[in-house]
Amino acid sequence: MDPVVPEMDIARQTKALEWLKAELVAGVGEFFRSLLPGNGATADALANILMLLLILARRLGIDLSQLDRKVDMRLRANLEQRHELELWFGDLSAILRYRTDAKR
Repeated sequence: MDPVVPEMDIARQTKALEWLKAELVAGVGEFFRSLLPGNGATADALANILMLLLILARRLGIDLSQLDRKVDMRLRANLEQRHELELWFGDLSAILRYRTDAKR
């Protein structure tokens, strides 16, 4: 195996980040298309977006458990601020409950 040359590694990292950003934009487009009547691929499109975001976070050096904690903190903060989606539908508490149950 060839040794990794620092300049080559930086170029590879940059290429990977650019590719992930492009895939994320394409994934959002795929999600919007999935909302058209008769498409039915919405869960697949959202799963792809979540996967890309996790990979992007990792490539940016963000610890995934730290990201999980930040998501939970944001959910709790929005609950405390009585976010409209929580008041109308109970979305935030349902997501927080799901995330808490999944961690057990």
